[in-house]
Amino acid sequence: MFFVYNETVGNKFKLFRRRLHRFRQIDIYQSFAKYSNAYWLGVVLLVVAITRYIGRSQYLYSTDSALYALAFEKYDISLHQPQPPGYPLYILLGKLFNWVVGDANLALVLVSILFSLLATWAIWRLAKKIYGGKVAWIATLLFVSSPLVWFHGQVALTYIVDAFFAAWFGYYIYDVMYSKKPAHTSLMSSIILALGAGFRPTIAIFLLPLWLLAILRQRSLKLLLANVSVFLGVVVLWLIPEVILSGGIKSFFHSLSTLLFTQSGVYSFSIFVKGINGLKSHWQMIFNNLQIGLGLSGLLTIFWLLSWLVPEKIKVGKISFLNLLFWSMWIIPSLLFYLIVIFNLPGYLLIIFPAIVILVAKALLEFLEFISTILPKLWQADKKLLTKLIIVTVMICLAWNVFIYLQPQDRHNLNKPVHHSIYQSNLLWGSLTSTINREFNSQSTIIGINQPFVHWGFPQFQYYFPKFDIYAKIYWGFYNPDNKQWFRSTNHRLTLEDDIVVSPLDSRMVVIQENWDKTGYPFQAIVLDHDTGALSYYDLTDPAVRELVSKIKNIMVQS
Repeated sequence: MFFVYNETVGNKFKLFRRRLHRFRQIDIYQSFAKYSNAYWLGVVLLVVAITRYIGRSQYLYSTDSALYALAFEKYDISLHQPQPPGYPLYILLGKLFNWVVGDANLALVLVSILFSLLATWAIWRLAKKIYGGKVAWIATLLFVSSPLVWFHGQVALTYIVDAFFAAWFGYYIYDVMYSKKPAHTSLMSSIILALGAGFRPTIAIFLLPLWLLAILRQRSLKLLLANVSVFLGVVVLWLIPEVILSGGIKSFFHSLSTLLFTQSGVYSFSIFVKGINGLKSHWQMIFNNLQIGLGLSGLLTIFWLLSWLVPEKIKVGKISFLNLLFWSMWIIPSLLFYLIVIFNLPGYLLIIFPAIVILVAKALLEFLEFISTILPKLWQADKKLLTKLIIVTVMICLAWNVFIYLQPQDRHNLNKPVHHSIYQSNLLWGSLTSTINREFNSQSTIIGINQPFVHWGFPQFQYYFPKFDIYAKIYWGFYNPDNKQWFRSTNHRLTLEDDIVVSPLDSRMVVIQENWDKTGYPFQAIVLDHDTGALSYYDLTDPAVRELVSKIKNIMVQS
């Protein structure tokens, strides 16, 4: 028996060696190389378009998404349609898509798909310019398969726009850093930065240090004035209409300053209010979302210090000071802001993700180059070993990303950038819209929002239930000089009120709570479909309940 066992093991080992030899004989590279880069990039873009469209969000994914949709009807940042500082070019492009498809959510998702394609193209070009074709393809494939990127290509949010404009801007500003005659490329970078700010103003804020550094390195006052003039000129073209639509410069300024600089605005999330716990919370969220976004390739970030931005012509192991500046000035301003001020949504990372994924791709290539120099000492030399290692390693990373993105989740966390979040959101809003419209009469029902939740907040109810009277406590960052207490929405029209108005004809008051299963007197509940929770409401036909409601002004807060 012992002899038979050894013979079997020996046969299996010989079979393994023969298969390994056949693998080494396969010229994988040639099967790809016979087609051009443009052909394969086209294939990747087609796959991106299909995978984003399939499984997309069927409903407005968050309160921000609903505010964008409401802005299609009335653009006014004083009403947070959209929220300050406003996204005029994004809303304009979304309106064009909406005019074609007639569905606000689908229109915004199509915009996300479009910018997913553009970002993929821009990252390929940027990585190829700096590090060559191998890094370009590794970075592109890691980018398109990243759960963070995949997720934001399927929902009605603006963050994928950051990835495109940051990478496109980087493509030109990198030339400005190195060129002695950068007039054309510097002006292009200024135009891109100004256009990007019209889609998401934070693009200009976070990339401004890199832009100034590159231009000031030229030591040309004429070049500086030309670029500042072009940048401001393009900004003015979209800023003036935005200010006019928002009620004028005074209204625009008050709305912006209230959101950004007051105790009730963004400042309340900063470490100056939350202290060291706020810093820890921000860092943990950033780290967790980068882990999801990078997958297995993120394990190679420890090689960054060895491989940071070494151009192709410089010997591996040396560091280009200009390249170090380039990536640092791209990444650090955003990271500092997120750590110190606010980080509560994974999409914030997409402005720096192109830089990070290119650096990881470079580190991965250098790691595989190192492995390919060691293996021949243990194994017969193979001229195509590096290529095979790259292909196999990237395929493993891609498979891991797909698995992480598509795997079912045990917990419902709509703030996690995986497909299960979209799936749960579709179930939730599909159930909510059908249940409320079926079980409640808009003429005799009030809807109240307990708190401004990110994924089932006041703007979404405002958008999806226009015939109902909807109330919510006025949330943070909203300019409210008269100190009103409540938002009220009817037919998509927003007003500010002192109290909830409960008329004699109202028979029910739906209360949207963070805990969907919380019931008890005086609540009654209707169970939602698909095990998504229960819808609580006051039965106002009960005199005791009506009397209780009339005595409590802050119903939703105290319930």
